[in-house]
Amino acid sequence: MKTTIYLSTGRGVSVITGSDRDWHGEVRLKDQHVQCVAADVNGKGIVYCGTLGSEANKRFVEAYRRLYKATPGPYPYLAYMAAKAAIQALKDVNGRAEDHDAVAAALRKVQLDGPMGKVFFDERQGMVADAYTLKVVRKDGTLQNECIERIPESRDPYNLFP
Repeated sequence: MKTTIYLSTGRGVSVITGSDRDWHGEVRLKDQHVQCVAADVNGKGIVYCGTLGSEANKRFVEAYRRLYKATPGPYPYLAYMAAKAAIQALKDVNGRAEDHDAVAAALRKVQLDGPMGKVFFDERQGMVADAYTLKVVRKDGTLQNECIERIPESRDPYNLFP
C-alpha cells in the first residue's frame, strides 16, 4: 500500500507519495506548523491536535498562548505531559528523587489525564495516548490543523524499529 503525505508549506499543498513501506514521522517548520497530515499504512496520522475541543486542551492552549504568544504543537504537549508524569511519580515516592529505582517504578504506574485524554505507559515505557488524524484548513486567514478522527491509545510502532 502506498503512503501519502500531505504537507502544507504556506505556498500550497504538496502531495508526496511514498513506496509501499510503512512511514511514521512528523514534519514541522515552526510550532504546530508545517500543518501536516502524515499517513501510516492504515491511513492514520499520529499527532497532537491543538484544535481539539476538550476543556483540558482548551485550558492547555490558552495557558501556552498566554505565556508564549504561540499555539502549542506536539513538542510542547509532550514536554508538558512528561513534566506531569515526573511530578506525579515524585509525589508517589514522597519526593525521594534520589531513590532512582522507586522513581522508575512509579513512572511505570503513572496514569494521567491530559489535553488529549488519558495517558499511561506501556510495558516498554512508551507513552500511550489518544492521537488524532489531522486535516489542514484555512481559518481566519491562517492555516491550522483540524482534528478529524480520534485514534485511541496510540502507541509507538515498536515493530518497525527492532
